[in-house]
Amino acid sequence: AGLASLLRGIADSAPPMLPPPLLIATDKNPLAVACTELLLHHCGAAAATVQTSMTEGLRIDGVVDIGVCNPPYVPTPPEEMLGCGIEVSWAGGDRGREMIDALLPRIAKLLSPQGRFYLVCLAENEPSEILEAARGLRLRGSIARQEKRGIEELLILRFVWRSLEAGPPAGSYSTRVRGSHQKK
Repeated sequence: AGLASLLRGIADSAPPMLPPPLLIATDKNPLAVACTELLLHHCGAAAATVQTSMTEGLRIDGVVDIGVCNPPYVPTPPEEMLGCGIEVSWAGGDRGREMIDALLPRIAKLLSPQGRFYLVCLAENEPSEILEAARGLRLRGSIARQEKRGIEELLILRFVWRSLEAGPPAGSYSTRVRGSHQKK
């Protein structure tokens, strides 16, 4: 219900004169996709649901204004990630970082020049290391929120381009796409 509410809030906050935002929810688990689809419909959020791993197969490089990811972040033995049951929803492999580490370079490709990306992680995932890795991708990361939920200390990390005015690095996909639409 949290994702559906979040997506509905994003859609409702779009300025009325602009076209409605394109909202996409992805998951590799077909049951999670079906459940998300039902929740989105129940909450009245118009969003596409896609069964995929992260953003595989989606052509959204350089156009994501707001991205949110709640990855499997619990440190587990790597073989637990290979299952097909409910455990794959939390099994994050070694240090809980398998998907997080694979996603970081994708974030830099997905973001629009003014884009923001939010990532859920645990204190055990070493968020300071994640933020430092983002610096190497020309992203500025910060802790947007931190709170204790039961036995978990959860953090929401926020990523933007290091210089919002500068946008993505020259020659990146989003600067090529946006540049091709300018009048000469």
